[in-house]
Amino acid sequence: MGVSGKLETAMGMSLATTFVLTLSSVCSYLAYTYLLAPLDLAFLKTITFILVIAVVVQFTEMVVRKTSPLLYRVLGIFLPLITTN
Repeated sequence: MGVSGKLETAMGMSLATTFVLTLSSVCSYLAYTYLLAPLDLAFLKTITFILVIAVVVQFTEMVVRKTSPLLYRVLGIFLPLITTN
């Protein structure tokens, strides 16, 4: 893979991905259950989920930049690519 040459960067990327998956799953569930379904907007489900994932990835990128600048530099472009996965 792109950043898994060292154990530290592979662990950082895996933790960031796990964090994004967990948080975006919870946020997507809440958005669907309490916003889309009650308002009969289920047709917006896909775009809402994509938007939630993109927001969580950007939040994760900001957190990594503030807490671990070295990891942020090492991950580089691969951190925003979590959105595509």
